[in-house]
Amino acid sequence: MIAEDFPDPRGGAWGPDNTILFGTGDSSVYRVAAGGGTAAPVTRLNAARKDGSHRWPHFLPDGNHFLFTVRSEVADDRGVYLCSLDSDARRLLIHADSNAIYVSPGYLLFVEGGMLMGQTFDANRLELSGQPFAIADGVGRASNGYGYFSAAHAGQLAYAGPDLQSNRLIWFDREGKQLGSIGPEGYYTDFRLSPDGKRLAFSLVDHATGYPSIWLTFG
Repeated sequence: MIAEDFPDPRGGAWGPDNTILFGTGDSSVYRVAAGGGTAAPVTRLNAARKDGSHRWPHFLPDGNHFLFTVRSEVADDRGVYLCSLDSDARRLLIHADSNAIYVSPGYLLFVEGGMLMGQTFDANRLELSGQPFAIADGVGRASNGYGYFSAAHAGQLAYAGPDLQSNRLIWFDREGKQLGSIGPEGYYTDFRLSPDGKRLAFSLVDHATGYPSIWLTFG
């Protein structure tokens, strides 16, 4: 056990000094020693800007600075940010609702829509340059926003397409009798019934962008 009482993790990163960073679904990025102990926040939610969570931390080569993704109700504040272990000051790098990673010899990778994108990044000056460029189309992501891509230090790149299959939500009674369908055929995820069994909340994913929207229906 490294850290406990964090039931909704959103990514982790292991630094060269055995510091582990991890994000959550409803709070900031935390740090904890690899040997275990008390986890402490290393980023700070901005309540005035309606931050929802900080997630998907990723260490840069110096082992002190890291990338993380901000989920916010304010559209202009959503994106990939730069922060460090010795300060909670942050700087926006990319407007993208995606995780991001650094790859040698100097690029950031992230997902925009269904496209895997790259942009030149100087890891010493901590600055982007040039324009984002497309690497691969049809890259999937989970309903929590995590993009299906990864890269090794030596430069190998792996990615996967959407794992969604078109389907339909069906009502059944307790005896297994089909009562009818709900909504159109589509990509449904993360559905939850209300305690009284009369309402259903579900995520319907746009197959073109990979983004889910939340719907509520009544039985």
